[in-house]
Amino acid sequence: MLHRTFMIESDNQDTQNLELQCDVVEQKLLKDAIMENKIQVIGQLSNSSNGALLGEITLEDQKFSVIIKPSMYENPLIDFEWGTLSKREVAAYELSSLLAWNIVPMTVLRDVENLECSVQLFIPHDPRQHYFSLTKFYKEDMERFAVFDYLINNADRKAGHILAEENESFILKLQSTQDESILDPISNKNLFGIDHGLSFNVEEKLRTVIWEFSEQQISQHLLVDISNSFNSIERILKPFLNKHEIEKTILRAEQLLMNPYHKALDANSRAFPWPLV
Repeated sequence: MLHRTFMIESDNQDTQNLELQCDVVEQKLLKDAIMENKIQVIGQLSNSSNGALLGEITLEDQKFSVIIKPSMYENPLIDFEWGTLSKREVAAYELSSLLAWNIVPMTVLRDVENLECSVQLFIPHDPRQHYFSLTKFYKEDMERFAVFDYLINNADRKAGHILAEENESFILKLQSTQDESILDPISNKNLFGIDHGLSFNVEEKLRTVIWEFSEQQISQHLLVDISNSFNSIERILKPFLNKHEIEKTILRAEQLLMNPYHKALDANSRAFPWPLV
């Protein structure tokens, strides 16, 4: 009986490993497609402040939507060098992947119609759902976002910049009289953060709606991920950021490992983005 139980568990583990291997292969194929395949530009996003475009790629007869952000369409900013926001988008994705947090949609830097652009996989989602409606169900995930935003010095974590992927297991239910539509807490765990162009500044710029963890101790598993990735931070960020921005990112990681507490909310500072959503 014990032997049979062991064999079942082993088979399940083999199946899980095979599924993981298949997922890795699929992700690599998709990333290669986003990097190399022809992108059909559909049109400009009307609510974008930096001329973002909607595009489409094809991989094995399947179409994927992508968000394209050309560097030359960026509006000039006082505190961010012009033409670098698209690279910061990619840097955020690479750091998220290095940490194995995978909370930034797949993002690459490439030319689209002879323009340098960040190209990010579009995440199907319900735009009615955002940080304020999701946080009660995904506290652990939100802590990961809070730590990530500190690491990248995110100056623009609006509530609407956190998306819940809408797939077959993503179900909206009527659960209370207070809220007409609330996310079922057991339905889906794929949360993504977007719009990281205003990140990695050398000056302290953290502006976020996620302050629920202020001064709390950071969960150990997040610290382990940072520690395990620490020596590779410079390598993965070097193609996208300047020397000083990388040094500051490494310093922030060091500070978290030495003093593992979430940043305190300073009521006298500009701690929140505007608009909030």
